Amino acid sequence: MSEPNAAKAVRLLAELVEMDRTVRSRRQSLTLSQKQRRAAIIRELHLWALARQRGAAPPGAEKRQFPRAPVHLKVQLLGGPRAVDLQSESLAVGGVCVTVSFAPRVGDLLPLRLQPLEDAPFDVMGEVVWFDPVRARAGVRFHDLSDEGRAVLERLVFSDLVKDG
Repeated sequence: MSEPNAAKAVRLLAELVEMDRTVRSRRQSLTLSQKQRRAAIIRELHLWALARQRGAAPPGAEKRQFPRAPVHLKVQLLGGPRAVDLQSESLAVGGVCVTVSFAPRVGDLLPLRLQPLEDAPFDVMGEVVWFDPVRARAGVRFHDLSDEGRAVLERLVFSDLVKDG
């Protein structure tokens, strides 16, 4: 991507991070105009990141719906007698690739807790959309993601992509 677009992405990310920091520190929700601005920032960053990733992909590569970043964070599988620790390999607003020590089936629903370093952990339901038994990895699509969880994922993904852009 050209430098002006990368520079614009850096400015947009800085605005997004500041907006989210202000909201968290004041513990109040965004105003309507702030929500609209935040949505516009996310839309621009989303398009920038997808264009960048698609431009770097070999011909015939799959087309992702969400930009993906190599973000490593602790993920816990909930619902059993004790939580099972997993590790993310990559992260998108729409899902996560995790290493697993078991063989999930495509379609399995997994209650997950994502534990970012700088934000509070949050729970999300995920559906296994693919499993690679050789590399012990699974792709999980998020369902019913809260607004707060979405905001955290957007910051994590776009922060990683912009710093590498």
